[in-house]
Amino acid sequence: MSRKSSPFRITDKNGVVWQACKECRIILTPKNWVNYSGGGVGHYCKKCNNIRRKEYADRRRDSDPVKFSEQIRKRILKYNYGLSIDKYEEMLKMQNGVCLICKKVSPGDRRLSVDHNHKTGEVRSLLCNNCNAIVGLCECIDFC
Repeated sequence: MSRKSSPFRITDKNGVVWQACKECRIILTPKNWVNYSGGGVGHYCKKCNNIRRKEYADRRRDSDPVKFSEQIRKRILKYNYGLSIDKYEEMLKMQNGVCLICKKVSPGDRRLSVDHNHKTGEVRSLLCNNCNAIVGLCECIDFC
């Protein structure tokens, strides 16, 4: 079964497939296209795709800011530290909701920071911003 070729694709004499962006209609080489993890190529050039993604994120943020910020928080915890929100909440409960070093509640509506070893990535505890900054400086000069 052969694939139907897109009216937006052109193959040159060297076999390079050029494609027109559905948004801006500019014909571009493959390096200017969004590549998907499954090996496919998108319908929009990188520039138009970035604009579309930003507009989509803005719409999501504006429609439900609380849900949007929680989704971002969940993603950051997982990506940066390998933690789920449940694991973060469990650590917070084990520390009675306070910084492990100074035993103070984080000021205002700020959450406690995740303290981790920058070399190994191992999560150690939750700290207020001040204590986390001090531990970070100590790590930088191999003092701690």
